[in-house]
Amino acid sequence: MSPVRRVQTSSEAETRALASRIAPHLPGGSLLGLIGDLGAGKTVFVQGLALGLPGGEQLRVRSPSYVIVEEHATEPRLIHADLYRIGGVAELEGIGFEEIVDDPGAIVAVEWFERAEGLALPPALRIALEAGQGDVRRLTFSADDPRYAAALQAMDG
Repeated sequence: MSPVRRVQTSSEAETRALASRIAPHLPGGSLLGLIGDLGAGKTVFVQGLALGLPGGEQLRVRSPSYVIVEEHATEPRLIHADLYRIGGVAELEGIGFEEIVDDPGAIVAVEWFERAEGLALPPALRIALEAGQGDVRRLTFSADDPRYAAALQAMDG
């Protein structure tokens, strides 16, 4: 059974700050699966990850909807993927997605992660985001791998 943590934020700034607290506790080779409807805050969360990593303080992180994958020069590298426009698993295989998410020197954050189901992926920290009233966001974190324990504990600080 995977540990589950639930957190609520009341603004984009709080969502970014939460992700920024978690980022330093993610080792290279981490895979974050972001799940949620349009406007749920997936890209805002990735912006916070960048802010929390050395070299990411000045980055402008946008959703890579059209390019699918964008790499950022942080330490470790932050790879941001957006699968919204992906037509299926065959298309992901065609762009080498399994190799991208298996990079031991990167933290890989994948929006619309559920579209990659069916691929042989490494264990992920799954983050389900749900929009509430106004800027309220409910985030549910679950992980089946102990490498994410420190990141989950960092949410308390």
